[in-house]
Amino acid sequence: GAYVGVGDSRPVLSLDGASLYVSSHCGYMYSLNSATGAVTWTFKHPSGVGCASPMCSLDSPTSLSDDGNTLFASGYCDGPMVQDNNIFAISAGTGTLVWATRA
Repeated sequence: GAYVGVGDSRPVLSLDGASLYVSSHCGYMYSLNSATGAVTWTFKHPSGVGCASPMCSLDSPTSLSDDGNTLFASGYCDGPMVQDNNIFAISAGTGTLVWATRA
C-alpha cells in the first residue's frame, strides 16, 4: 500500500474536517482527504532513513495550531550511529517542514 509502517497512530482532523493527518513508525506523516481517503501530501522525517537502520519514526501529531495551519509532532532516530529526538512543525496545507528543534 501507499502507507509505510502505519502502526499505533492517533489521527488528527483538520479544523474544517476535510483532512485527516496520520503518522507512521517509519518516519512518514500523511494528509488524507477525510471523505475519500486519498493522500494529499506526504512528509518524510528529514533524516530520510525511515525503517532502515537506524530507524527514524514520527509520533502521532500531538496537536494542530489554533489557526489550523501547523501540525506539531515529535520524532526520533534510534540506531548505533544516530540517536536524536526532535519536535517538528509541519505545514498542514502542504506537508513542508516549518521548523525542527532538538528535544
